[in-house]
Amino acid sequence: MSDDLTIGERITHCQEKYHMTPDDLAKRLEISKNTLNGYKKDPDKIPIGVFRRMCKLFNCKTEYLMDGTDTAAEYENAVRLIRASFK
Repeated sequence: MSDDLTIGERITHCQEKYHMTPDDLAKRLEISKNTLNGYKKDPDKIPIGVFRRMCKLFNCKTEYLMDGTDTAAEYENAVRLIRASFK
């Protein structure tokens, strides 16, 4: 299931979840704060290497940042629901 957030909003959400300021995140990604803000506004410009570092920092799959889905978590949740329906 996807959410209604943009990629930039998901980046901000993860940043806040891990208690990082925009400056903190930019430093960890080895980019400027202005560059980070630009990526949040226009995610098509995010280089794949920076995108992968974001995913590592946020401990998430690329699918989550891209479209709000986490196929592994969704699969596990579906299995739990199916098993619960047989009890």
